[in-house]
Amino acid sequence: MGDTTIPAGQQVAILWGLVNRDVRRWPDADKLRLDRPDPKPLSFGHGIHHCLGASLARLELRVAIPAFLEAFGDYQLDPVATAWKRSLSVCGPTVLPVTRT
Repeated sequence: MGDTTIPAGQQVAILWGLVNRDVRRWPDADKLRLDRPDPKPLSFGHGIHHCLGASLARLELRVAIPAFLEAFGDYQLDPVATAWKRSLSVCGPTVLPVTRT
């Protein structure tokens, strides 16, 4: 993995909360950007293990989310009051204050 050799039989853990946040690939890896070119997300798996719902998820990102945001109107997030889940497997806010403007 990279420059590290993992010996045969060694246990490996994947921290899903860090998946797709590679600063070697994107200098702004900590920002949620739905417009990244060719993202190749690990969360959809690979090869025969590729997620069957990946196409639906991508369609939702292109169609449903923009339609929802347009219908919702102007809004503002409060990053200071946002609380994040601290977990090895899930990354996301537990509190996300949103104000319609």
